[in-house]
Amino acid sequence: MKKEKPLLKKLLNNKNNHPQTDPPQREEVVRLLVEGISNLERGLRILDRNLIITKNPLDILAVDLLGELVIIELETAGEETVILRALEHFDWILNNLSSVVQKYNREKIDITLAPRIIIIAKNFDEHFVRKLSYINTTRIELYEYELKNEEGITRFNLKPYALNGLSEKRIELSQPSLEDLLNFIRNLGLRQLCQRIIRVVREKHQGALVNTLRGFIEIQEKDKVILRIYPQRDFFWISFSPQGKWQGIKIDNLKTGEGILAKVTHPTH
Repeated sequence: MKKEKPLLKKLLNNKNNHPQTDPPQREEVVRLLVEGISNLERGLRILDRNLIITKNPLDILAVDLLGELVIIELETAGEETVILRALEHFDWILNNLSSVVQKYNREKIDITLAPRIIIIAKNFDEHFVRKLSYINTTRIELYEYELKNEEGITRFNLKPYALNGLSEKRIELSQPSLEDLLNFIRNLGLRQLCQRIIRVVREKHQGALVNTLRGFIEIQEKDKVILRIYPQRDFFWISFSPQGKWQGIKIDNLKTGEGILAKVTHPTH
C-alpha cells in the first residue's frame, strides 16, 4: 500500500486540526472576507482557510487569475507579528510547493511564480508600514478593512494601503545581483551547478538576459521567459518549459541537478 508523503498528509488532514480559539469578532471578519473575496480581487479563488502548516495557522490560501498562489493574513488585534507569520507561511509554501500543487490539483497553479502576500488589518500605523517597507521585495500588499452596520446588515469594506506614501522615510533596497542570489545557496556544489545551468542556457540562447529585479533569477530572450531559478539556503527551485509546458523541480542534490541540466540543454530528449 502506497504511503502518503508526510507533508501532503499534513495538508490533507488540515480540516481535522482547525483550532477553535479565534475571538468571535475575528471569526466574523474572516467570514465576511471569505464571502466577499471577489471584492478583494477579481477572480481570486479560495483554496483553503485556517490552514495548519506551521505553528501559526494561515488564514486564507487562494489562487488568482494567473494561477499565482496568494497568502492572505488577517490581523484584527494590531499585532506586528503578522509580518513574521506571513513570511513564515511564504517560506513553507515555497519550500513545499509540489505538495501544495498536488493537494489542490483541480486548480491551475502556476509553479513558476512565487506566492504573493496580502495583509488585511483594521488600520496600519506608521511604525508597522515603515518596517514592512524595508522587506517589501516579496510583493506584500496591504489592505485596511472597515465594518459598517447598515439597516441591520454588516458591510465589509476594503481599501488598499499605498506604501509609496513613505517615500521620504523608506530605505531604498538595491536590486540583488546575480552573484548575491547565487551566494545565498550555502552548498558550494549546488551553487556551482546553478551557475553552470545559467551559463549553458545563455550559451544556447544567444542574447538572453538575466533579470534579478523580482528577487529571483529569470532568464529572458526578448519577451519570452526561458527559465526561472529561486535560490534557497540548501537547495534551489528551477522552473522551465522544455516542450511548451512549464514544470518546476526542487534541486537539492547534484544527481537531480545534472539530470535537469541535460533536459535544459537537450529539451526534446
